[in-house]
Parts: sequence; C-alpha cells; structure tokens
Amino acid sequence: DMRNKFYLKEFQFFDGEDTVIFNIVSVDDDKITVAVTKCGKIIVTDYDLYKDNAGLYFEYGVAGREHIHIDDFEEKVIFKNCSESDILKRQNYMS
Repeated sequence: DMRNKFYLKEFQFFDGEDTVIFNIVSVDDDKITVAVTKCGKIIVTDYDLYKDNAGLYFEYGVAGREHIHIDDFEEKVIFKNCSESDILKRQNYMS
C-alpha cells in the first residue's frame, strides 16, 4: 500500500533561499498531500503526481521548475508517532 510506505517520510530541499522540509501525509494514484515547512511555517497542501524515468514526483517552486521525487524521501524517527491530526494541529498553531 503506497499510503503506508511513504507516510510521514521526509525530504529536505534548498530552494536557493531557505531549506524547505516536506513530510508526506498521504499518497494517492494521482495526488500527494504534503506538510511543507519553510521559515518556521507549516502548511499542508496537495500536489499532482507525475511520473518520469526516476519514478513518481511532484512539481515545486516557480512554474513547477523543481521535480521532487517521492522515492528520495526518508523515514525520520521523530515523526514515527505523529498522526495527520498532529500535523494539522501544528499547522494551525504556526498560522
């Protein structure tokens, strides 16, 4: 099941100004929901999924210039016991 395989895995990306941290909340056939942390703010957002030779990815940044491949995400121990509702609570707290 793709949902369990990727749940809360993390990927860090430097966008030229800041380090952006992505945590996967859910993955469907054509959509991914990701908690995005940038500059201390957390948002939960959906991205369309695409596929290329390197696997599934979503587009991020100006005009979707960056391809973020979901196979590059790693499991982080700190998030093992977090639920989707915990992430949403953190999002509301940071807003």
